[in-house]
Amino acid sequence: MQGAEDAEVGEHGEFSLCSFLFEQKNFIHTVRSVDILQDENQQQLDPLELQVVEFFVDGVRVLGLPRSIGEIYGLLFISQAPLSLDDLVQRLKISKGSASQGLRMLKGLGAVREVEIPLKDELITSQRWS
Repeated sequence: MQGAEDAEVGEHGEFSLCSFLFEQKNFIHTVRSVDILQDENQQQLDPLELQVVEFFVDGVRVLGLPRSIGEIYGLLFISQAPLSLDDLVQRLKISKGSASQGLRMLKGLGAVREVEIPLKDELITSQRWS
């Protein structure tokens, strides 16, 4: 059995977590790469984000749901902070309409929720500084 520190690094230098986990159970699993071309101003999805997005895309396909539902949920699932509709559109390269419909469906299922983010000019302090 191969250890995490010995796991293979992919063609582009990324660590293939899904491949490693599946190899541990004697399965061969190839994670499809997502063809997301980004220009200099856009944030690119890192290898782990790509793998998580593809994992959820595979899951929603089994349920007969659109790919964009899996992409949206996968990116929200792996993100450290809430994402706006525009963030989703930009990072996933999907249309605003597709993102809006996907979010509406995910909200209806109770899978995601809206959160309010204060304006950037507002200062936020913890109770200890009050």
